[in-house]
Amino acid sequence: MAQFRWTRDGRATWNYVSAGMPYNIAGVVSSDDVIVQALADEVSLAGGPSLRNIAGRMLLPSVAASSIKSARGRTQVTVRDDVATGAQFVFPNWCVTQFGAASPYLETNGLGSMDIQAAVEYPSGTIAGTIAFSGSATGTIAAGANLAGIYTGATIPKNVRIGVRWRINSSSGLVWVSSTTPALTSASYGDAFDSSATQGALADNTQTLSDAYTNNAIGALYGPIALLSVSSVKSPILFGTSIVHGENDTLDSTLDLGLLARALGTAWPYINCGVRGDSAYRAVNVGGTANFAKRMGLCAYATEAIIEYGPNDVGTVEARSATQCLADRATMYAYLKANYPSLKISQTTTTPLATSTDAFATVANQTPDPTVTPKITAINDAIRAGNIVNLSRVIEISDLLCSGRNSGKWACPTGYTPLTNSGGLHPLQAGYKYVRDSGIVIPM
Repeated sequence: MAQFRWTRDGRATWNYVSAGMPYNIAGVVSSDDVIVQALADEVSLAGGPSLRNIAGRMLLPSVAASSIKSARGRTQVTVRDDVATGAQFVFPNWCVTQFGAASPYLETNGLGSMDIQAAVEYPSGTIAGTIAFSGSATGTIAAGANLAGIYTGATIPKNVRIGVRWRINSSSGLVWVSSTTPALTSASYGDAFDSSATQGALADNTQTLSDAYTNNAIGALYGPIALLSVSSVKSPILFGTSIVHGENDTLDSTLDLGLLARALGTAWPYINCGVRGDSAYRAVNVGGTANFAKRMGLCAYATEAIIEYGPNDVGTVEARSATQCLADRATMYAYLKANYPSLKISQTTTTPLATSTDAFATVANQTPDPTVTPKITAINDAIRAGNIVNLSRVIEISDLLCSGRNSGKWACPTGYTPLTNSGGLHPLQAGYKYVRDSGIVIPM
């Protein structure tokens, strides 16, 4: 695979290269404005390889409910390093409740212990290997805990898609990722999700391909929260709001959703902890950092935390001041660094909030939110100025999605307009793709 990719036409065309540097490549001259991006499998981090997540589409559960007591499925994930015997598949029995829940934005234990069986399908139609839990085919995940299962089977090469086949049961109820806005799985792309209100009602078909899925609950998702192996691949974890979760996005064959995962999923692994309606205020202030402890613990499997929190803090959800938002984010940075000193921390600039009289087809017919826009400007300018303790870098999302710096209006780029819809808050799929195609979201 290529060591890096480069462009000299503003990211319109990428060139993938396995050796050499851009200025040694035929046709590139010193006056060219060349942008270079390293690709995942050639990255060597200081300190050498370590145990980390090596797969994309690792998603944080958002529901713990008694309505489902038996479920099984196949969740497709893309691996960015070889999966060999000894790799660890980490399964969760907890969630962070989302917008609309009775008690939203809380790290919440599963309702009781949960039994699990799992295996790996690769290529499609072939069981490549089993996942054992302390040597047994069945593991029990305590409420509020994660459980690692050990893969035994044929080595799976990097940069391929595998199917994680799983079955979970509990007398109390299960955890999963809600299908609410957007649907997260589709049988069209090889996913499956069966569910039942009765414990044990669904047979274990993790290694029985002839027992077909019914997909009566397709759209929802369960699967590992991390796939661990000793690796040098850059491995980010993503924290943020519905914009990170993928609100208004539409599932496609990439299987990546949201502001950051769509971009990172092109070449890198990721753990997506985006929560609909969440804020830095709710994550680390209201209940203290204890309400972020389980998510913080996942940073053990990451090399960088990319944080998007901001829109709901200064927006209509929490209506915090710019100063309060910056303070809550500083609390989050400090908490992560105190527990993982080598973790890099990146913060995105905050996206606009506006209304439009022509469905965001033009800039001229937009009106920035008069209350929120000054606060977005203040928090963005503060991190652009630098000197933010514990912050490694800023990812300039706002300048890309705004018609101009601090305009408060959505840009209208050719081929991607409209970037948003009537709410003027969440990007549409075109907006998320615009961020991906810009190439600005890459791990450190």
